Amino acid sequence: MYCDAPDSPRRRATQFAMHKIFDALCRLLAPVLVFTAEEAWAHAVSGVGEAGARSATAATTSVHLQFFPEIGEGVHDASVDQQIEQLLRLRGVIGQALEKARQEKLIGNSLEARVILKCDRKVIGSISKEELEEFFILSDLIIEDAPEASAAVEKTPYRKCARCWRHRESVGQSSAHPDLCDRCESVVASAKKMEGRAPASP
Repeated sequence: MYCDAPDSPRRRATQFAMHKIFDALCRLLAPVLVFTAEEAWAHAVSGVGEAGARSATAATTSVHLQFFPEIGEGVHDASVDQQIEQLLRLRGVIGQALEKARQEKLIGNSLEARVILKCDRKVIGSISKEELEEFFILSDLIIEDAPEASAAVEKTPYRKCARCWRHRESVGQSSAHPDLCDRCESVVASAKKMEGRAPASP
């Protein structure tokens, strides 16, 4: 979320998910963490009184006046739950291989590793390689089809991006930003364009 552009659909989707999680947790924890939940809720709704139709009232400014969250139809998907469970198992396999590599001083952290993951490709489904690397907190992931899950670790040959800290093949290929990966370079370039369009301060 911190590396994508402000208007990136993925970043906005992440923000929306975090908002929904915060909203639900605040309501659910309010009876137990009375003051903490109230402070968190007050911070979240502060300033909404200036938003017209979303004007703050006594009902919105206290979490203890809210109903518990309701799960709408279609939110729960058993197939998604099963896939997440399988991916978490794979992350456990990768985690064990990374810890062994750390103990052997092969890598310092997971972003320095190239992981060769052998697993059933049906588990991964249509998830992109980039999304898997972020889910597993890796810079370099190679996937090979195999009936049993296993992982091998070696040090990635790629340079570290100064912005996102991931080791990417594209780092060093740009003359304008040689210390950035292609994703970070595009975000920085987009931000500079937006700054150029902004009206000058009086």
